[in-house]
Amino acid sequence: MSKHRSNGKHQGKWRRVYDGLQTRAVAIAQDKPKLAGLLAQATRRADSRRARGLIGGTVEDLRLLFRMLHAWLGGRYRVPWKTVVAAVGAVLYFVMPLDAIPDVIFAFGLLDDAAVIAFVVSRIRKDLDSFREWEQTPSTGS
Repeated sequence: MSKHRSNGKHQGKWRRVYDGLQTRAVAIAQDKPKLAGLLAQATRRADSRRARGLIGGTVEDLRLLFRMLHAWLGGRYRVPWKTVVAAVGAVLYFVMPLDAIPDVIFAFGLLDDAAVIAFVVSRIRKDLDSFREWEQTPSTGS
């Protein structure tokens, strides 16, 4: 019975973390200067991690999220609000110094970041594929 209660306690903790992250993601998505700052910070962090090769192919999905958010932020691309919030949440989690596995734990600290990014990408795959197609169209993309 204590094992089951413990799982409920952990689920409650993760629910609070998720709810807090979603609330922050909505607030940041509604504040264009804050979103621009978050994207700049995340880009610097992704550049440094990519140089060390710690997040592998996940960095490409992350960069796609960055580009889509930049295009949305600049008014060049329309995307559903729920997709914006999900993408901002993933970027926010990526830059958080204290997440499920602290990033200072060499290599393992990035596993949860990669998992969150992969989860969000899987949830918004259709919108990301549409963005990638739009981006590759010479008259509309970057």
